[in-house]
Amino acid sequence: MPAAAPPFPQVSELLRTASAMFRVTLLKCLPIAMLALLCLYAPLLYWIGTGHAMESGMPTDARSVVLSLLSNAVFVYLGAALMLRQRAFGSGAAVNIRAELAAAARRLPMLWGTWLLMSVSLALGLLLLVLPALFLLVCYLVLPAVVLYERHNPYSALLRSVLLVRPHWTKIFATLVFALLMMVIVAFTIGAAVSILAALLPGPVSLGQAVMAAGAVAIGAAMVVFMSALSLTLHSAASSSA
Repeated sequence: MPAAAPPFPQVSELLRTASAMFRVTLLKCLPIAMLALLCLYAPLLYWIGTGHAMESGMPTDARSVVLSLLSNAVFVYLGAALMLRQRAFGSGAAVNIRAELAAAARRLPMLWGTWLLMSVSLALGLLLLVLPALFLLVCYLVLPAVVLYERHNPYSALLRSVLLVRPHWTKIFATLVFALLMMVIVAFTIGAAVSILAALLPGPVSLGQAVMAAGAVAIGAAMVVFMSALSLTLHSAASSSA
């Protein structure tokens, strides 16, 4: 008689596991996360660099749209390399940035195809009065790990994510809510400390602005690392309980 699958962990246990992985892998993964985040900011930096004010709205010209698509694609690629490094480092295996980038590159067609399908499905969900988009968004928390560690085409990867998460959707949603609240509190506290430090620095105003910008990127990158750890934790828990 086959052994019964282990029960799905409680929210507190999921958060502890993700937090432990985050603490262990943060320093090793932070540089990749910062680079990925800077790539994601590229369209905004271009928009500001070409003399547009933020009050004029988000970039809308053709060059900005193309740059946005490319920056998102690079972000997805670097995020995959980060997750590969995080899982290897968390399990005690050797980490090698060239090997991780090469492994992510081999999955590029799947990564980009799945990302496009995911974007379309979320957009359609938003058109259907938000709730379907919220349901899918929670299901897609495990999608990066499904793409990297299971063999599926883009459509079946999305379907696999839904099938894994659906039986435990409420717990995973609660885990996401608590994780977001925790990140907001920590980010606000660190951001306030960085702002005070920037205000106390001697020298030109631009120095303080540079410190604040660097702090914002570092905080955002740390959030990326934590969300990657959470995705790995949820995928492992859902797969074990399936």
